[in-house]
Amino acid sequence: MEKLFRFVGMLFPRWKQIGPIRAGQRRRDTPQSFGTSLSFLALPINARRRIWHLLPMATAPDRLHAPRPDGRVLRRERSRKAILDAFYALLESGEVSPSPAQVAERTGIAVRTVYRHFAEIDSLFDETTALLYANLRDLLSVEKPTGSLEQRAKALVVAHCELWERIAPFARARNYHAHRSDWLRQERDRTDRRVNGRIYDWLPELERAPASIRDAVEATLSFEHWDRLRGQQGIGPVRTAAAIEVSVLSLLTSLPR
Repeated sequence: MEKLFRFVGMLFPRWKQIGPIRAGQRRRDTPQSFGTSLSFLALPINARRRIWHLLPMATAPDRLHAPRPDGRVLRRERSRKAILDAFYALLESGEVSPSPAQVAERTGIAVRTVYRHFAEIDSLFDETTALLYANLRDLLSVEKPTGSLEQRAKALVVAHCELWERIAPFARARNYHAHRSDWLRQERDRTDRRVNGRIYDWLPELERAPASIRDAVEATLSFEHWDRLRGQQGIGPVRTAAAIEVSVLSLLTSLPR
């Protein structure tokens, strides 16, 4: 609005004084009332028409002039999301190494489009990891339990088994490719550190335990041990949690009370 009045002032010098006023001042020809002021009516008819033509553009909300989203950007984002969804769906189906052709077939897009968005499998795993952990906040931020050592250990086993059940497809594929990907090995190590940190947060008594006991508890609660029971031995989630609980509790019996 202020730019409009500067423009009008250049066209019509007697209008240089018209513009925003300070608090407490009164002026007849203010921007809010100049449409009916005598000064405005004294302008030539062509000048009035030009000002009225410019006024809506100067006073309309910014949202009315916001640029429309680029259709190409929207299509690119939709394709990228479809690729990520198809990739994880293939992992969930048991495919530990989905190929670009499989992803393209599942999404209905060209193989070259998959390569254009994700040239390497590391980039696919990177974004899949971010989406996965964003959806696992409820399991990663479980409130620390209270109670006896045995009660806290049982709660820890349940929390770990629920986490492994949710990320099993991704973790299996990650471990399958980790031998040839530095990034995936680092991601696996980050997950292990996060999980082991929760072990010692919930069971601080382990800090004073011998190294052999600590190592055994970490291995018992690891994804690899859980997957041996669930995947290779083919037992259900309840029996798997019960077997891990027995192992952990038997290891904790040697701790000083």
